Amino acid sequence: MIYRVNELAKLAGISVRTLRYYDQVGLLSPKRSRDSEYRLYDDGEVKRLMQILFLKELDFSLKEIQKILQSTEEQDIFFRKQRALLVEKKNRLEGIIQSLDEMTKSKKGVDVMEKMIKAFDMSEIEAHKKKYAEQVKKQYGNTEAYRESEERTKKYKEKDWERIIDEGNEFFRSLAKLMDLEPGDAEVQNCVEGYRSYITRSFYQCHIDIFRGLGQLYVTDPKFTANINQHGDGLAEFLSQAIAIYCE
Repeated sequence: MIYRVNELAKLAGISVRTLRYYDQVGLLSPKRSRDSEYRLYDDGEVKRLMQILFLKELDFSLKEIQKILQSTEEQDIFFRKQRALLVEKKNRLEGIIQSLDEMTKSKKGVDVMEKMIKAFDMSEIEAHKKKYAEQVKKQYGNTEAYRESEERTKKYKEKDWERIIDEGNEFFRSLAKLMDLEPGDAEVQNCVEGYRSYITRSFYQCHIDIFRGLGQLYVTDPKFTANINQHGDGLAEFLSQAIAIYCE
């Protein structure tokens, strides 16, 4: 079956902008109609998109996803391992549900609590994210940057915080007005550069690696995502994509 970009976006529950971005970075390249007016996706591209979305759900970066999908042999091995991990996670979640049911029936619940502790031990499930977690820590966990931020912000008065918050909100409002453009558009990129300067002025020296990490954080941390999306539906993802392009 053949899908146009808007049809596939609706089917997959993602934005047209996301599909265009995947095309732009070479992650998911559709075919073109003869007159080049439409992007067309066949069953092969749909399957690849499902793999991409699955890997994103497991917190892999787009670069990591691209590497995984390059080798058919590696894909088969990888997805078998991921399936085993998901089955284990399913079993643990069922154990948690059972323990909760038992706890509601027991007042003392000593034995039940022991079962709960065992059920909530997710260390084995999270092991496959170790590499990604370490990478993220390096990107936005720079202790020198946070030390600098703490040193600066402890001197701020109430009026300073009002100014900084207003400036940050103004950036988000301005960027939201540009969401009809591509994340790599020059106007969007100029706006992102201004945001990086704002962080440097207000908090700490925003080196490119830190900025790249912040872009990832905006879509992996629900609190950041929700806060940014107050200014526009899907703004966090749009900003994350724009920062990724800026940092290339």
